[in-house]
Amino acid sequence: MSWAAALGIFHSYRRDEKCQACDTGSDETCQSCRNDRGHFDADKLSDAHTWLAGLRRLRLGRIMTAPPTLPETGSGCAWAGAIPYADLETTDLDTLERFSYGVEALHRACAAFTTGEAKRSCRVWSDTVRQLLDTTLAVPEELPQESFIRTVLYEALEFFVEMEACFPAGVSLAMVRDYLQASLADIPANYGRPLLDGITIASLRQSRLLPFRQIYVVGLGEGPFPGSPDGSTLDLRRGGVGEADLTVPEVNRQLFLDIVLAARERLVLTYNCRNLTEDAELNPCSIITQLESYLERHLFSAGTLFREARAPLTGRSLQYLYHTDAETPFDPLVNIDAQDRGMALADLAAREVELTAAAQARLSSILQSCADETQARITLPPPSVSDTTALVVPIRALVDFLENPAQARLRRQLHLLDEGIDESSEQETEPFASEFPTDQLLSKTVQERYVRRSLQSGDVSIDPAGFFRPCYEDAHQRSLTPDGVFARLDAEGWEQGFVQSVSAPGGLDDLLKRLHAYPCHTVSIGMPRQDETTVLFPAMPVTGTARDATVVGVLPCVWETETAIEALLVTTSKAPEKLQPDKKTGNWKLIRHILPPLLTYIALQAGKLPGADGHSSSDWIAGRRFTLHISYAKGMQSITFAVTPTEASAYLQALCTNYLTQQRLDDMPLAIICDRDRLWPLMEEMRADYAERLQTEINESLEDDHKADRSRMELLSFIRELAAPADAYDKVARRLLPLYQWRVAEGEA
Repeated sequence: MSWAAALGIFHSYRRDEKCQACDTGSDETCQSCRNDRGHFDADKLSDAHTWLAGLRRLRLGRIMTAPPTLPETGSGCAWAGAIPYADLETTDLDTLERFSYGVEALHRACAAFTTGEAKRSCRVWSDTVRQLLDTTLAVPEELPQESFIRTVLYEALEFFVEMEACFPAGVSLAMVRDYLQASLADIPANYGRPLLDGITIASLRQSRLLPFRQIYVVGLGEGPFPGSPDGSTLDLRRGGVGEADLTVPEVNRQLFLDIVLAARERLVLTYNCRNLTEDAELNPCSIITQLESYLERHLFSAGTLFREARAPLTGRSLQYLYHTDAETPFDPLVNIDAQDRGMALADLAAREVELTAAAQARLSSILQSCADETQARITLPPPSVSDTTALVVPIRALVDFLENPAQARLRRQLHLLDEGIDESSEQETEPFASEFPTDQLLSKTVQERYVRRSLQSGDVSIDPAGFFRPCYEDAHQRSLTPDGVFARLDAEGWEQGFVQSVSAPGGLDDLLKRLHAYPCHTVSIGMPRQDETTVLFPAMPVTGTARDATVVGVLPCVWETETAIEALLVTTSKAPEKLQPDKKTGNWKLIRHILPPLLTYIALQAGKLPGADGHSSSDWIAGRRFTLHISYAKGMQSITFAVTPTEASAYLQALCTNYLTQQRLDDMPLAIICDRDRLWPLMEEMRADYAERLQTEINESLEDDHKADRSRMELLSFIRELAAPADAYDKVARRLLPLYQWRVAEGEA
């Protein structure tokens, strides 16, 4: 189903079937699918998000290719409204053909349900469903237990035929669907050998009257169990309930009694006792309360009360360390996970608890053993003496190192540097508006294409509105945006925002007009590119490490003026708040997205090896300052940096050496350091307690969802030894403070 997610397929085979997915409760189309005369209008909907559009794109991908976005020439790459799609898996033609044929066969088989009479006899429905199951579903060889589900369905269909006398006028498809779903609701699951040494998971109805050695019943909270009567005051048939008619609570009470009698050795009853959202206590159901009262009055000795065991919210709770002999039989108070118990012991050691000398020595020994084991797992292996291949350090790796050294080390050890990490989640339903990550992708892609079109055509007076519409249509044909009336509303909002950001005073249009007379290049360090406008320089060597290393990177959209090297950075942020210097102090925040172009400029300024034309990158810069123009959704901001070749070389050599030779996990998140007045900018009076300040801010950020650093890898939270280093002040002064000091004030720029 990865193709379905990548192609944006959510429902329906064709666009005329989309209205049936609205589930209006009648055979008529919904209001949004009708024209002014009240008839169905297929033009209001497109084939976006349908299986037909997805299959067309897959098949076109075999004979055509398409760029990931609309080309700068503006000419579309679609055929009959479909854009070719291809990935590594589509190269397997056999798999692609079987997938296409399977989807089409399933659609033809399902068409038998929607064509013809709306109501049919139970036997006709049974035969139709059985034919669908026989032609479309098969039991996988590696999952033979799935055959039980097929057996349950066939038995349900046979019983459904016997109900035909109750419905002489026939039944609808909705009733058949509800009946089959209800028949699958109580299917039990088994692990091991049932009734011997295995585990059976089933509903109360399925497991009644079967003797089990141990029975665990979950979900016995107040409200969910035993349920509420399903009668409705609007149902006149329920006016005279007979003595033999049973309600849902009465049936569940009887099932609960059967389960109690079926337990041979142990019966464990559980319920959720706390609402974490509202921080409120939850009560058990009335059946448990009645059972407790009965046991206390009739079976227990006088004064003995029923005792409940409360399971901790986390596996590392200290409650697991305070077991008594009386509490041991309770399963919820037992946790044998070594990592959870190690963290609980570490929390115990951090508290002021009086322990005997032997207990303290034993606790220290356990914690030291856990620390040694964890350190052995996370320690990078030393470089091999026989390995003489040069290491390649991309600029993005150094950016990760500045963002958080612990995170950069984990990325390097887990080999997450050579491929992009998609942090976006797949959409589960058809979008009603362009949302993350489509909104950011669309905003950034359109601005970058607008700049490239202007540079290639030489036209600085492009109509932003006319330029945006084909871009949005291209995204719509890729099923990235909504459909129907939602697409029109979504496109109008995006077009208005794009036009305002481009045409605003000091925006993208003004920048392109000012730099129109200067050449624009893509500057590459050690990364050859097939582009006539690319200026290539040799990779920068790094000295002082066990193995030879070189720094590589790319800086796109670079203009050469008489006094500066100017670059454009397109972002998805709305406003440049953190980069604005404070009006009183002049302090500003160092944020992540300016680091890649800034470090690339520093690498260019530090380069001394001659290129193809005999000049080094430092000679090409010729002492000019670096001006970075940052394009936001609501405007443009420019910042200028001035770095000498000596400063750039010393800084980059030290940064690469620290990155390649790090031996511990230093938790120094950039998003926290540069966002707290107690930590940034550095001052000499902060040196004494800077590490304690940083650790305090990190702990508060992890506890507060509103202040949490969203860029942190989730893996970091599982490492116990992760902490701010004792020399955090010196490391921040070497790595981050120079970037802050090299910025040129606006009046001096």
